[in-house]
Amino acid sequence: MSNIQRVLVVDDDGMIRRLVQRVLQREGFEVETARDGVEAISKLENGAFDGMVVDLMMPSVSGFKLLEILKEDPSISPLWKIVMTAATDQALEPLDRSSIDGLVSKPFDINDLRDKVLACANRRTDSDANRGNA
Repeated sequence: MSNIQRVLVVDDDGMIRRLVQRVLQREGFEVETARDGVEAISKLENGAFDGMVVDLMMPSVSGFKLLEILKEDPSISPLWKIVMTAATDQALEPLDRSSIDGLVSKPFDINDLRDKVLACANRRTDSDANRGNA
């Protein structure tokens, strides 16, 4: 990746945040983390992110609510979003799947998550390159 993409990792589990952060940093991403949706919104309002990896089940502002907020205010929304969740299919019914670019079930395979992030980042890089050639 020639230009470094910024990714926000949002999860209330500190071990998961640190694991995802380390793996993505090894792939060349600039990674920030947030403990919940409240902290994520603050970070999104104060800086542009190319992508976001977000847990759905968090206290205060859940990932569901965070995605709704981003849909209502696209000016702070990352270009791509991947959801991590341990929720059942029934619990996922309220999720607007058209607003996300990937879904990873917990417990997850870190390589699967990494591959999904890289695919989203590469689509973004490819679309930027195509726009530049237009």
